[in-house]
Amino acid sequence: MCHSLKRAELAPGVGIIGSEAFNQCFQLRDVSIPDSVRAIGAKAFQQCSMLASVATSGQVEHKAFYLCTSLNTAKVGGDVGTEAFRGCTSLQAVEVGGSVGFAAFFDCASLASVSLTGPVIGEAAFNLCSALVRLDMPKGVECIGKDAFCNCTSLKSVSVADGVLIIPNDLQHVRTGARLRPNLQPHSPSATVIYRFIVIVSPFRSAAEVLDIGPPSPSH
Repeated sequence: MCHSLKRAELAPGVGIIGSEAFNQCFQLRDVSIPDSVRAIGAKAFQQCSMLASVATSGQVEHKAFYLCTSLNTAKVGGDVGTEAFRGCTSLQAVEVGGSVGFAAFFDCASLASVSLTGPVIGEAAFNLCSALVRLDMPKGVECIGKDAFCNCTSLKSVSVADGVLIIPNDLQHVRTGARLRPNLQPHSPSATVIYRFIVIVSPFRSAAEVLDIGPPSPSH
């Protein structure tokens, strides 16, 4: 911990920011992370409550930015680990190039803009992101975990490009524009495989109300 540190500029060539490296640096407002950084370790910036933004081309590990309550924007080129940005209540915009882990953005109540390109969105990844209004998921998204968008009470539209999605059966999705791919079995008993899911829906109270893919209609 270094309670008086306000700015950190890491030298080019640094490959890893170690676990708890800047943990509870409460005055840290700005950090410059070179492209050489492949990973930001667990709890590396946990509770850096004055940090305003972060951009890295690497991956972000468990609770790396947990409770960074002034964080406004985040851009991550790699995977985002479990609870990495949990409780970042001022976070408004995120871009993620890899997969999103369990509860990675849990309770990011101001989050309004999300750009995703990785294959997996983990369980409870965006739970309680109550400011999220629209969600556009590209073709690269293959798996959406349980409660990934639960309690996103402002979410009004979901658009998913053509592709295969694995969605737990306990989520409910709008039937419009969705169908099961013939002869394709779920990867697990708790999943439903969907070939096409492109839907813009009317306002609803929570994401759980949007997501209701049932079995295909019986053929006659």
